[in-house]
Amino acid sequence: MRYLFMAVALGLALVGCGPDDDETGGKGVSRAALNEVWCTRDGLDQPLRQTIFVVDERALTPGTGAEFRTGNARLFEALNAVASPVEGVNSGVMAPRERLTVYLAPADGGAPRMVFSGCAPGLSAEERAAVQAERSGIGDFVGGTLSGEMETAVEAYNRAFILGVVRMGDIPAPPPVRTGDFGRSSLVSSLRSVRDLGRDGEGVPRYFIFTDFTTFPDFPDVTAAREAGFELAREARLTLGGAEVVLVGSGSNGKPRARDFATAFFLGSQGELLGWGGGALGSLPAAPVEVRRYSGELIYPDTRYPVRLILGHDAQNRLVNSWLIVTSDAEWATPLGGSLKCTGDVCELLSDNSGLGQRWTTHPDGPPRFTADMPFSGMRGISAEITPESVRGEISDPDVDGFEDAPNVRSLPFEMTPF
Repeated sequence: MRYLFMAVALGLALVGCGPDDDETGGKGVSRAALNEVWCTRDGLDQPLRQTIFVVDERALTPGTGAEFRTGNARLFEALNAVASPVEGVNSGVMAPRERLTVYLAPADGGAPRMVFSGCAPGLSAEERAAVQAERSGIGDFVGGTLSGEMETAVEAYNRAFILGVVRMGDIPAPPPVRTGDFGRSSLVSSLRSVRDLGRDGEGVPRYFIFTDFTTFPDFPDVTAAREAGFELAREARLTLGGAEVVLVGSGSNGKPRARDFATAFFLGSQGELLGWGGGALGSLPAAPVEVRRYSGELIYPDTRYPVRLILGHDAQNRLVNSWLIVTSDAEWATPLGGSLKCTGDVCELLSDNSGLGQRWTTHPDGPPRFTADMPFSGMRGISAEITPESVRGEISDPDVDGFEDAPNVRSLPFEMTPF
C-alpha cells in the first residue's frame, strides 16, 4: 500500500490533532491546514509551477473517517498522485517541493474555500546526490541524517494534509447534481467568483478539478459540442490565466461528446485540457525548468494588437506551460507546442504545428479553416529568434496565400521584449 494512502487510512480516524498541526480561526471557524516548511529552503531552487486541486462539493459522498475515503475512492487516488511526497515526485506528476493547494468549491456556488496548502518534502536526484556528497552545501539540514529529517518532515506534511482533506467530508448531503447542466453548476459559479486561485510568485498554475462528469452536456457531434463550449466560456468569463487543466471524474467519464465540450470551454477560459477522468497522471507534461515572459505587438496588415508570450520549457527543451496571449476584442490565450534550439544565449523557437490558431476551430475533423474570427486567423505555425533582449518572429501557415485585404501578406510578425 502506498505511503500516503496508508497515512490517510490511519489518519482519517483521528479527528482531533494538536494546534501545531493546524491553524484555526476564531469562533470555531476552521482555516486551511498548512505545511510550508519545504516551500522555501536555502540552497534549493523553488519550483516554477504550482498545482491547484479544486474539489467540487457536489461530487463528494459525505462521511467521516474511513467511510469518507471509501466513498470517494477516485478523489483519494488523484490526491495521492499529487500530494504524496513519494508517489508525486517519483511518478513525475509533481516537481520536488512544488506547492499544492486544495480548495473546496461549495455546493452553493460561493467562493472556493482553501483546505490545504503546502509543499511536500523532497529532493531531485541531483539535489540528493549533492547533499549526500556535502551536507552543508545545500539547505539547512538538521538532526543527524538526511533520511531522519526527511522522515520527520514527511510525517508532519502528511498530518497537515490529512487534517485539511478530512474536513471536506464533514458536510451535509449536497443537493443532487443536475445532469447536463454544467453551465449553471455550482462549480462554474464558484470558479468564476475569484480572479485567480494561484499564489503570486509561486510559479505557473496547473489545475486538477474533481467533479461529476454527468454535469457536462452531450451533443450530436464534435462541432456542436465545441460551439457550445466556446459560447459558455464567453458567458462565464472564467479566467485561468494560461493553465494546464486535468479533470478527474467522481464516477463515469460522461457522455461521448462531453470531453469535446470541456476542451472548448477551458480553452475559452485560458486553460488547456490535458487530462480527462484521472488515469495515467504520470503521462502529463513535466514541470518547466525555466519560464520566460515577454510582451510586445502582433502586427496585422491593418492594425497592431498587444501580445504576451509565456515561454516555459522542460529539461529536454520541449515547450511546457507556454502561451501566446493576444488582446483584441478580448484576451485570447492560446497554448504553444514545440521546442527550443539554443546556441549560447540565443534560441530558436521551433513550432510543432500542433494547432495554434486551429485550436479554436469548431470543425476539428475537417480541413483547416482560416477566418478572421479565430485568433491568428487560424494559422498553425510559429517561429522566432529569442535573444536576452528580444523576441522576433512570425505566425504563418503553408495553406494561407494572403489576407483578403492584403493579398501579399502571408504571415503575422511580432516583436517582444522581456518583462
